[in-house]
Formats: sequence, C-alpha cells, structure tokens
Amino acid sequence: SEAAENLEAAAIIATANNYTDLHINILIELIKCYHTGKQFEKSSKYAEELIIAQTAQTENKSLAKFSESLFDYDMLKSKQTIEQLEKEQTTHEQQLAKQKIIISFFIITSIIGIIIFLIVRKLRKQRSAAYQMLKKHTEELLMKRIELQKVKQKLELGNSYFIDIINNIPIMILAFDSEGNIACWNKQAEKLTGWDAKTLLNKKSINSLIPKYSDLNFSDLISKIKSKQHETITMLCKDGSYKLLSITAITHKPPISNWEHWMLAIDLTENLKFQTALAREKSLLDSMINTIPDIIYYKDLNGKYLGYNKAFAKFRNFSKNFAIGKVEEEISDQSIAAISTQKDISIIQKEKIIVEKQHITTADGKDVIFLVHKLPFYDQSKNVLGMLAIGRDITDQENYEKTLKEARARAEESDRLKSAFLANMSHEIRTPLNAIVGFSELLSYAEESVDDRRNYIQYITSSAQDLIRLVNDIIDFAKIESGQLDIHQQSISPTELLTEINQIYLSILQQKTVKHIELKFVPQSNAFNFKFLIDPYRLKQIISNLINNALKFTDTGFIEFGWYFPDSQTIMFYVKDTGVGIPADKQNFIFSRFSQIKDTLDRNVGGTGLGLAITKQLTELMQGNIYVESEENVGSLFYISFPLHPNESAAGYFDWNAVNLGKNFNILYISEFAHTYESIVSMLHLAGINTIFAGTPEHAISILKKNTIDFIINNLNTTNTAILETKLAENNFTQKIIKPILYKEFSCSKCTCIVKPFKTEELLIAIQNIA
Repeated sequence: SEAAENLEAAAIIATANNYTDLHINILIELIKCYHTGKQFEKSSKYAEELIIAQTAQTENKSLAKFSESLFDYDMLKSKQTIEQLEKEQTTHEQQLAKQKIIISFFIITSIIGIIIFLIVRKLRKQRSAAYQMLKKHTEELLMKRIELQKVKQKLELGNSYFIDIINNIPIMILAFDSEGNIACWNKQAEKLTGWDAKTLLNKKSINSLIPKYSDLNFSDLISKIKSKQHETITMLCKDGSYKLLSITAITHKPPISNWEHWMLAIDLTENLKFQTALAREKSLLDSMINTIPDIIYYKDLNGKYLGYNKAFAKFRNFSKNFAIGKVEEEISDQSIAAISTQKDISIIQKEKIIVEKQHITTADGKDVIFLVHKLPFYDQSKNVLGMLAIGRDITDQENYEKTLKEARARAEESDRLKSAFLANMSHEIRTPLNAIVGFSELLSYAEESVDDRRNYIQYITSSAQDLIRLVNDIIDFAKIESGQLDIHQQSISPTELLTEINQIYLSILQQKTVKHIELKFVPQSNAFNFKFLIDPYRLKQIISNLINNALKFTDTGFIEFGWYFPDSQTIMFYVKDTGVGIPADKQNFIFSRFSQIKDTLDRNVGGTGLGLAITKQLTELMQGNIYVESEENVGSLFYISFPLHPNESAAGYFDWNAVNLGKNFNILYISEFAHTYESIVSMLHLAGINTIFAGTPEHAISILKKNTIDFIINNLNTTNTAILETKLAENNFTQKIIKPILYKEFSCSKCTCIVKPFKTEELLIAIQNIA
C-alpha cells in the first residue's frame, strides 16, 4: 500500500493488524527496495539491511543472492549483539529493552528471510509452506510481545511493592541518584525528622541536614559513610532539634534504576536517653550500695560474681572489679569456697531465703561475726537471675549482748546473793548475840562454878569478837564501795608483821581443838631486816582474811603462809592450805561479793561472803594484785603481790652467781592460770632465760612443733597434766619437765618437782639440775 512505502521495518511489524497485512507490508517494502533501489536514511533502524538490498540491485544480483546476503548479515549482527549484551552488567529494565531488540532482530530477520524465501518459492509456485512458516513466526512475535508487556507490568508492580515496603519499614531509608539528589526519603525519615519527602526529593539537601559533614561535597560524604560499618551522625530536624542517628551504607546494588546509593539509619536519640538514664540509675544504685556499711554482693546462676559494694571489697581486700566474672573457687581457699558455692547454688535452685550468723576471719586476721541474708533475685517475669547476699557486722552487737547477758546474770546472781546475804547475815548476827545473851544469863546464876563462869566469859568474849569482825567487814565493804576507805602507809618489816599474825592464829588453833590443822609460817630467810611501805593494818587484815578463809575450808593438813621476793622489784605474800579446793569454773568468781554464801550454807562454816571481796579490793587499793591457784580436793594457794618503791629494791637479796646455768634456755611454761606467767617471766628474765606461755595441752603441743624448747614447766592441774603427758608421748617430745606442786607428797618420778610457792633461786637450781 501507499502508506507502507514510508514505514521502517520495525514500524511495519508494530502496526500490522494480522498476518496478511504483515506479509503484504514487508513484501511491498522489500520488493520496492529491490526494484527501485530507494535510498533510506542511515539513521533508520534497518538502514544497513536496505543498503545491502540497494547494493544487490546495483550489482544486478539475482533476488536469491540478495536474500542470502541479507539473511547472513542479520544473523551475524544478531550474534554479535547477543555476545555484547552477555558481557554487559545492566539493570533489569535495560536487559528487558535489549532483549526486545534481540527478539526484534531475530524475528524480523527471520521474517525477512522467510518472505524472500516465499518470493523465491512463489516463483517456483511453492507459497503454501512459506505462508505457514510466516504465520508461525508471526505468532511467536506477537506472544513475545505479550510476554514482554507482562514482564514490564510485573516489574512496575514489583517496584511499587518495594516502595510500599520501604515506606512501611520502621527504619529510616535514604537513597541518592548519581548527582547526589535525594531519590528516596521514606515515611520513617519523615516521621523522625519532620521533613516532608516532597520537599527533599530530587534536591541536594543532605549536606545541610548533617552539620558534621556540611562542608563536604556529596562524593566525599558518601565515601565517609561507606568507609565505616556504622557512622553516627547528628541530623537537623524541621523543628530545629537534632536526632542522633546510626547510618549504614547498603553495599548491594539499588533495586530502583535511578538509585545510585542507598542506606539505612536507626534513631539512637531515645536509646541514648535510655542509656543515659540507665547509667544515671546505675550510678545512683552504685552510690547507694557503696554508701551502705553492710557488705553486699550478688552472683549469677553459675555462682559468678556480678558485682559487690565497697564494704565487701574492703572486707575481702579486693580491688574494684577483681572478682567480677569469677567463681569463689578462683579467689578463695578451695574447701571453704566449695561450701560457700554449694550454699549459694542451693538458694538459687530452691528459691529460698537463708539468714545465718557467720564467724569470719578478716584479711587482717580479725575475728568478726556477720549476720548474713542470702536470697534469690528475679527479673520481671519472675525468672531467677541469681543470688543476692547482704551481711552486717554484728560483732559489737554480739559482744554487747553477751555483756548484757553476763551483766544480767551477775545482777541476778547479785540479787540472789544479796537475798542469801541478808538471810545469812541475820543468822550470823543472831548466833553471837544468842551466845552473848545466853552465857550472860548463865553468869547470873549463883550455883555456877568458877570454872564454868570462866568458860562462859570466854564464850561471850569470842562471840563479841565474831560480832565485831562481822560488823567491821560490813563497814569496810561499805567504805570501799563509797571510796571513803583511807590507806595509811608506813615502813614495816614483813617478817615481824607475819610473825605477829602467826602468834594470834596459833593461839586460836590451840583453843579450837576440834580441828587437826598445822599452821606454818615461812619468811624470806635472808631478809629479816627488810622493810617496805604499806598500810600494816590493811595488810594484816588481808592475810588474816585469807587465813580465816583457809580455816573454814580445811579440816586436816596444814595452812602455810609467808613472803618472798619473786624478783628485785616485787614482794610476794602467800597463803596455802590443804582444804577442799576451788572448782576451776568458780575460781573467777570467788573474789565477787557474797560469792561464798552457797558453800557457806552448805558446809555450815559461817561468814558473810565478803571476806575475799574485801581482800581483793584492799589489795588493789594498795596497788597490788591477788590471784589463786587451786585444785579441787587438793587445796588452794593465794598470792598477794605488791610493787616495791625504787629505794626498796630487793636486788641485794639475790645471789645470781650462786646458780650458773652456762647458757640461755627456751622454756615453755604451761598453766591454766595466765596471771602466774608474769611472775615466772620476772624470775627467769634476769637469768637470761626466754619463756613462752601456753594455756592448754593443745596449745603447748602447737608451740613445741614450731619452736625449739629446752625444758617445760608444767603448772597444769591433774586432769590436764594427764592429757599433756599423752600428747607429748604421741608426738615423741622428750623435753625434761619441771612440775610445780602444792605439796611434796604429790611429787612424781617422771619430772623434777618443786613445791609452790617457790623462790627464784629454787627454780633456777631445779633448772640447773636437769640441764
């Protein structure tokens, strides 16, 4: 047709309504090219093919040759085009476009070849087969065109879906084209910054929104962001505020054709506020628990430390984070740590609370008592997270409560003793008064003989003296308690004073023929003329009280008293008896007021129970000390020591050269009576002997294992002596032993015995004998 003459090959295909039109149009075009040699513009899509046709016509080639040349050329060109396209990396849309060109090349070239073939066949009258082939390829062309349209629609739909997804993602998405214009600004970006997408799209606005990079060009900005995995920036919002964003460049090629770079951004502003608030809360919590004086620590489910306060760190001598992430076995003794860890895990597993008192030794060796609360702690879903422990040092409280209990016990005992004292006092006063009244009445009877009257007078005198002594005890005790008792010192001879006391009690014992007791007085042999300052009346009262006490509790045997110098600066008085002795658990209470009441009533020996209390207080008023060594059913030994004044030194009464030990020794002194240790040290120090003290057999064995000991002084009671001997044998200790004894009758063959009280030279001679 006339209209088809001006159409290019592609236009002919695109505008054909059916196979017949397509065939006719192409046929007209090709025949026209062959016969007329019409010159087409080289810009025409198929200009090169048409030039081939012109060349064939000019060279007067046959139609068959023209067809063959045209077909070969288009096939070669299609192949080259395909190879080129396979090497290129293009977007999906570009691939579709180029596929369309390939399809067009292939189909159009095929159709042209077929039409030419039909022309040849027409000349040979074989058109029917050519028409079928034309029809088939034309159908394929149309199907490809339909499929191309569908692909294009799907691509457009996919892009639409992708944009919807981008806009609904709760993450800020940004995209830029190759020129730096904003190509995507999703709804989350609008929400976070307040900037509308319409305002920013296709504009170079990003630098102005990021003050940190406002002076960078777009390519430098992109390079800066891509150089880091996450870049933290501050972005200007529409309302003038700023958002802290973590921006990440996406390395995958953008899915949209005009996107050159794209990235996502996460808002850190609220997270920063939360972290700041959390840090502030943690700082406040740390400050609070560090201010608490109680120790606090907490562990996870595996027993690892999660944290602790300053009090705990100081208590355990830890640095701030030393134990964090460690279990107890890594930082403590294995055996102790295993028990602690087992308890902690039990608390977590059983979800129970434990409250217990723990006796602990601190890092500096101090023994303390803690009241420890251990309990599990949970998250919001009530899941156990670990174990919390809070410990309070109750050492002072425990000691205070112990003191209160002891004070209460003493108060109750004092109240009981006061009641007993009043009851006993009435008895003690009534007894001599009854004697005085009764014998006075008997004196009024004329029929009484002279001897009887003499005895009655003696009884009355003795009862009056007992009554006076009783009243004096009460008066003295009252004066001491009120601080009104005066001490009047004068220089006296201890030997003369004790001799006088000895005469008095010898007379008393002669009158009391019921008891078979021997009284012994042992003075310092070489110091008869020695004098020192003391209140003689109160010293006589002290010694008399001790002798009276011994008389009450001694039925047979002897009572010995005397004095000596334990060292050059001390004078020692003593009273020893073979009485019933004092149980070890009562020896700390015998100097308390009224302490003798119970035994007095049980034994019917009389007395107010004030004697030893007054004796102790009088001794201390004169700067002295009093202590006792006693064993039940054996006897008692009371020591009273006073310091000498500088001009009263007893050094002249010691002859240190008389005993030559030849070397210095280490001696272990063992005694339940710790107060006797000072006296032993004083005795042995001037002789160059080193003394170590032990209070029990177990303590003694421990010292023997750690020190070189030459001799042992065993001042233990009978029971503890047996324990000591057993332990010495078990450990193969063979040191020689000096045994102080109350009476020579108790001496044994296993050791060197020395009778108490012993003088310094006596002890040194004993050491010399076994050295």
